[in-house]
Amino acid sequence: TDGQYYYCEAKGRRVISLDEFPALIAPDSFEKVVHAFVKETGYAGRVILLPDTLGLAEDDYDEYKKYQWSWIVAQEIRSLAPSVEVLG
Repeated sequence: TDGQYYYCEAKGRRVISLDEFPALIAPDSFEKVVHAFVKETGYAGRVILLPDTLGLAEDDYDEYKKYQWSWIVAQEIRSLAPSVEVLG
């Protein structure tokens, strides 16, 4: 997809390093694609595959499913992140 091209171009120009990300989160329906991407890029971090309860692998999914997926990912990130105490 176009997004993959832009990411690969940025990585090739050393704009960002994939290893800066502590984890990659993807729906389990994309497992083969994710593992191929990780192998190709040399990413050595953690890969988290979440159950694809929304049917994201289907060609006809809509923008609302993307929105729902973003909340699922946000919850996973919150569960991984250490809690931070805010001093008042």
